[in-house]
Amino acid sequence: MPLVQRLEQDILTIAAGQKLTAFDGALDLADLVKKGLADGIRRFVLDLSDVEYIDSTGVGGIANSHSAAKNQGGRLVLVGLQPRVVLVLKMASLDLVLEIREAGADPVVW
Repeated sequence: MPLVQRLEQDILTIAAGQKLTAFDGALDLADLVKKGLADGIRRFVLDLSDVEYIDSTGVGGIANSHSAAKNQGGRLVLVGLQPRVVLVLKMASLDLVLEIREAGADPVVW
C-alpha cells in the first residue's frame, strides 16, 4: 500500500499501510519528507498505527526522514506505533533519537 499524505495547517502527516518495507512505501518515505522540506514544510507526523511489520529498509527510511527534517530545522514525530514496531526501533537504538508518541499520549505540541 502506498503512503498516504495529508497537509493540514503546515503539518504534513504521512500514513503507512500494514507494512513499511522496501516494497511497501519505505523507499518513498524520505523522498516525501525531502519534497515537503523543499516546499517549506518543517513539521511532519509519521502515522504508523496500521503498520504491523517493518523491515530494515523501513527503519532506514524513518532514520533518513528524521535526519533530513532535523538538518533543515524541521521535526518528525512518530505516532501510533504498534509494540512490534517499537521493539524494532529499540533494537536499532532509534528510540533514543526519534520522537515517538505512545498511543494515548498527549497531542503533539509544536
